[in-house]
Amino acid sequence: MMDSQQKNNFDNKLFGFAINAVFTNDATKLSDCLDKISSQDLLIPLLRTAMIQPHKKTLWYQQLLMKWDELGNPGLKPNALQKQIHIISDHTCEPIEVFLRTKLATVGINSKVTFSDFDSVESECLNQDSNAFSEEVDYAALLLSTHWLEKFFPLSGLSERGNIQNAINTLDAILNSLASGGKQVIVCEFLPPSINPPCAKTSLDNQVGVLAGIAEINAFLRSRATALLSVIDLPSAIFYVNGAQALSELHFVRAKMPYSQTGFAALGKAVGSCIASLSGNTTRAVVFDLDNTIWGGVLGEVGERGIVTGRHSPEELGYYRLQVYLNGLASCGIILGVASKNNPESISVFEDNPDLAFTPKSISAYQIHWEPKSSSMSELSMEFGFGTEYFLFIDDNIFELAEVLLVHPYIDVLLSSEDPVETLCLLGSYSLFQGEHLTTADLLRNEHFSSLKASENTREKFHSYEDYLESLGIKLRVEHLNEENQDRVVQLIQKSNQFNLTTQRYNLNELEELVQSGADVGVVSYEDNFGYQGIISVVILKHEKTHTLIDTWLMSCRVLNRTVEHAVCNWMISHAITKLSGKFIPTDKNGIVKDLFQNLGFAKSNIDEGDSSTTWEFLSEKMKPLTTFAAVEDNVISGLNPAIVGEQ
Repeated sequence: MMDSQQKNNFDNKLFGFAINAVFTNDATKLSDCLDKISSQDLLIPLLRTAMIQPHKKTLWYQQLLMKWDELGNPGLKPNALQKQIHIISDHTCEPIEVFLRTKLATVGINSKVTFSDFDSVESECLNQDSNAFSEEVDYAALLLSTHWLEKFFPLSGLSERGNIQNAINTLDAILNSLASGGKQVIVCEFLPPSINPPCAKTSLDNQVGVLAGIAEINAFLRSRATALLSVIDLPSAIFYVNGAQALSELHFVRAKMPYSQTGFAALGKAVGSCIASLSGNTTRAVVFDLDNTIWGGVLGEVGERGIVTGRHSPEELGYYRLQVYLNGLASCGIILGVASKNNPESISVFEDNPDLAFTPKSISAYQIHWEPKSSSMSELSMEFGFGTEYFLFIDDNIFELAEVLLVHPYIDVLLSSEDPVETLCLLGSYSLFQGEHLTTADLLRNEHFSSLKASENTREKFHSYEDYLESLGIKLRVEHLNEENQDRVVQLIQKSNQFNLTTQRYNLNELEELVQSGADVGVVSYEDNFGYQGIISVVILKHEKTHTLIDTWLMSCRVLNRTVEHAVCNWMISHAITKLSGKFIPTDKNGIVKDLFQNLGFAKSNIDEGDSSTTWEFLSEKMKPLTTFAAVEDNVISGLNPAIVGEQ
């Protein structure tokens, strides 16, 4: 019998073997390690890392899901969400389930997938007593194959333009009905037929070819996109998995399945990526090694001008294009960071080597030293203001990836190849950066980080921290939920884990219902002398006859320790009815706010043994305003939303 220490050492050794099996595509060795590792803490990062690998056979994902189900579906990311997706289709669609559940599991969404009856699209969507409108359903996914269009026109030759309009009218009625149920609706654009049709792009006054007609229908679908209706670009998703090979005329004829397994994998990943984006479960930072990862060669051996990068040779161009792709991520709001075992002065290469696509400003933070890379991740997490579960770490050394995973089990990792083109293709195939629902705040993430960093760099000039805070000129603006801020508010509610007292998850429809019931949804934006940080906090106050309940209070960690929380608390006090109460529900990630109510002067009134939550309260008329260095512009009238008044 092994003691606990020996067992831990054995599990850690097996973990290293298993990670190697993941990246060498050794399914047999991986399965053996999964059966032998006893620690669930090690199985979680191992399962997620294996699940995220693209282009594997269906059996690979099925075995991983079976193991995950066997463990009881532990969250593969912190504070995993529970979501039900109801799929409405005109074809045999069940093969999508393994790929959809796998994708969602890797981003921290434990899903239940249900299906409509075969080819019952209209009856399912137009009947509000159907399963699509069940209260348990979070997402209704309308996944129609191109064959559904044959109800209106043949997939060969020319058709009357009126037939195209009939298809559009039917889709319009279906989408209106689904939207009336208050669910998040997902619909896919139509693909070209699996067999290339004649006269496909013809477009005349009264007649239209198949591809031209499908293009008009897809344009209509895109025009219908709203905060509650997402349209997936399925043609692009299929293109990136070998296009026509993902379609199968043979499968459709024999089993009413329009896709091959490759096609169902692409469809599942596309729907899963859309749901991840809607839920805010997306990658926010990419951290990468340097030597033999984003350039060829070892900097310490070949010098700044000896590394392989540029646009001259094929190998140089491969690394250069990888750098360009990473730069593109920065333009989409992804923060870039470096974690390299090198001499600290190596950072000068980004200024001195003109063949790099990067500039010093492209990369937000550097950890260049000889310490373990897991410590670099910890430092970068503190600097960025969010957890490593939102990181992707790229390195050419499996040992480094395994070491980081052991310390940061929720981080995603990618093993770079000796061929930079393979690394680039793999990075795209991870499907972490689709961003169907980017907000302005996402795009400005790098700018916000830079301005905060600039303000922090001035702190040492002041004799006291209070003098520093006063110098910042912090201004908060509190507004009602409205059309301009609603997307960002929903995103924050879905993804905020650390400064989040109750981790309530509301969608837009539920928020609007809260507002209609008289609740205050306070949306707090931040600005100081160094720049505008956008929306950084959301508060939901429910007013009862004798007291006001803090239903939700979340805030971006990047503005912590600036007395912003004191200013927000003062705002809540000013809107409370006599007594203000709030609850703290502990999770794996919100430990930083476990003492918040106590520190703000609340008194503990109750402990719930069921979920270890605590309830806190105070009488607002006896509470003095808290000291804060933030000025507040209050544009909220309690229980009165201007949008609702306008409707009345």
